[in-house]
This record gives sequence, C-alpha cells and structure tokens, in this order.
Amino acid sequence: MHARQRSSQALVTAQTRDAERSVAMAFKQHAAGAHACLLALPSSEWDLPAGCPGANPAALQSGRVADRDWQLLDWQPQGALAGTLRLQWSDGRQSRLDLELLP
Repeated sequence: MHARQRSSQALVTAQTRDAERSVAMAFKQHAAGAHACLLALPSSEWDLPAGCPGANPAALQSGRVADRDWQLLDWQPQGALAGTLRLQWSDGRQSRLDLELLP
C-alpha cells in the first residue's frame, strides 16, 4: 500500500514538473517582441501606463497546460536575463520557477 502511495506521489510530482516546464516555455514565448519589455519589470508594474507602452500582459497572466489552468501570482526580474515566476494552479497548488531568459 505504501509503495502504491509513493508511486502515485512520484507520478504527481513528475506531472507537476512537466507542467512547470511547459508554463516556463509558454511564458518565454509570449514575452517576445512587443511584450519583451514586461520581463524587465515586476508584474505589479505591468499595468502602469509608463511601464511598457503597447504591451498587453494578459497572455503572461494565465494559461492552460494539458488539463491544468495556471494563474500568475508574481513575476520578479533578477537582472536582465533571469527572473522568478510564481504561479497558482487550478487545484490550489503553487509553483515557484527560476527562469533564465535568452538575450
């Protein structure tokens, strides 16, 4: 019985990690072009008029991976080529992802 629980927990952990990688890739994709300037700002400043004119942060604030929805809790840039993404899944779980950005 314990082996089955550990196996089930390992599967959930692997699925979550896979979903996190997918969110990270989608987040980076959506943050290209006119939206790239958003990554230089904390997400709390994305809606400020002077922050990133012309960018629409909506695509970076929520999404769906496989059968799981996610919502952005926070983005904090860490220099020009990295940042920390915090998100909440539709099941209430939260993830913290350290992202490296391409120049």
